[in-house]
Amino acid sequence: METVAIVSTAVSAGTAIIGGMQQSRAFALERQQHEENAELAKLAAAQEESARLKELDKMLATQRAMAIARGYDPDESGSFLALQEEDRRQALADIDTAKITRLSQARASRYAAAQAGSNTGGAMLSGLGGAAGSLFRYVSTAGSIGGKKAG
Repeated sequence: METVAIVSTAVSAGTAIIGGMQQSRAFALERQQHEENAELAKLAAAQEESARLKELDKMLATQRAMAIARGYDPDESGSFLALQEEDRRQALADIDTAKITRLSQARASRYAAAQAGSNTGGAMLSGLGGAAGSLFRYVSTAGSIGGKKAG
């Protein structure tokens, strides 16, 4: 009977440790995924900014070409220059808003990565605590069984 109790305790303790290790690995992978998401968000922000700036340049060049095609000098037209400046201002504001959104996503991913990283150690401690609890229960049970046999 004592052999069964020893084996049961060992299996329980081993299962707790393995469970803690697996949970720790899962948190480590989650941390890595969040870090990659943060980097991807920063890269997306840069790519989106570049694409929007190219669109802005293309739009302003098209406006300029249309003005020339209509027979007036865009550099001499105050209203044309004011319209182009307003289009530029709005586009740059949109670019800033998109960049802030992407960088906020990156920040949120970095925070989630930090949280997952802190959970990694907790998972291992939980597994070790479960193993210690199993061993404690065995020692307590063995002591009381031993006491009954001796008495």
